[in-house]
Amino acid sequence: MADFENDDDVQTTTIQVLESDPDSSPADIPEYKNLTVQLPLKHSSNYTQYSMINNFNKKIVQDFKMLLLTNPGEKIMDSNYGIGAMYYLYERSEDTKILLADKIEEQVAEYLPSIQIDSINFIDIPDSNALTVKIGFTVPVINYTTYIEVVGQSL
Repeated sequence: MADFENDDDVQTTTIQVLESDPDSSPADIPEYKNLTVQLPLKHSSNYTQYSMINNFNKKIVQDFKMLLLTNPGEKIMDSNYGIGAMYYLYERSEDTKILLADKIEEQVAEYLPSIQIDSINFIDIPDSNALTVKIGFTVPVINYTTYIEVVGQSL
């Protein structure tokens, strides 16, 4: 097993998830205290606890990110949970795009039924075998619309 002196020795994943500003929301949505812990885990500014998510917009975006990036079989007690987007981002065939779009719609319907998928767009990355998927979605109950991009970066 390799020894790592510091964080610079650790390779990070080539997946990048972008999102619109989760703080932009209708004014009538109240803030809540400690809906869930913010991932990845980091200490709050006063170092007494982990940073928490305090509004539903951020929680929904985090939940969707987790669903996108979790590989099927990784979640204990629910082997069906997860899209495993990383598996699809490095093959630009039409079949792969259709398979990924179907998987996103199926998993969202099962695990995040409050989300309505508005669009799934694929962008081929030039000079690479990678692609980007941009998913637009709405949460009708709180009148919140945003998007998430999962970017496959050149290796």
